[in-house]
Amino acid sequence: MFETCVLWAVRAIMEAEAQVKAPFEMLSTVPAGSSLYCILPAASQKFYTQLVVGIEEGDLPLLFPREPDEKVRKDAIGEIANVISGLFIADDHFISRFGYLKPSTPFFSEGAFTARKDWGLKGRIESNGKGMDLQFFIRDLRDPAALASDESDNAAMNRKGSPD
Repeated sequence: MFETCVLWAVRAIMEAEAQVKAPFEMLSTVPAGSSLYCILPAASQKFYTQLVVGIEEGDLPLLFPREPDEKVRKDAIGEIANVISGLFIADDHFISRFGYLKPSTPFFSEGAFTARKDWGLKGRIESNGKGMDLQFFIRDLRDPAALASDESDNAAMNRKGSPD
């Protein structure tokens, strides 16, 4: 299901073909690796999720060869994240398991994404000859063990709870 959401969103926004380069797999630690991340959180009182689109910043012109404006290219990556997250967290199967989550606004981080130790999905797609790493993780906010693992991360958070 997640892979279907990813491919549909990328094809629709980029108006280009996309294919899976590394199959989506479940993992317990979502890894870091790209130079630019578009991060889209969503949450309820019970669950917190993040969808992460990782790209190499130098690949933006090649991912969007018909778009000369760098800001518009980044906005397009943010829109891809919005569509993927919206499709996935609005799926009936997802809602039946995790309930309704309220999405936030996507934001960008240049090489500063911190890998989390949560249940997640990871895969890689390619479009216009360049790759994008997709990661989605979910945390049960009612699980004290999951919350305790964040204590070391709190130093890197500002007062509003988002990365510095």
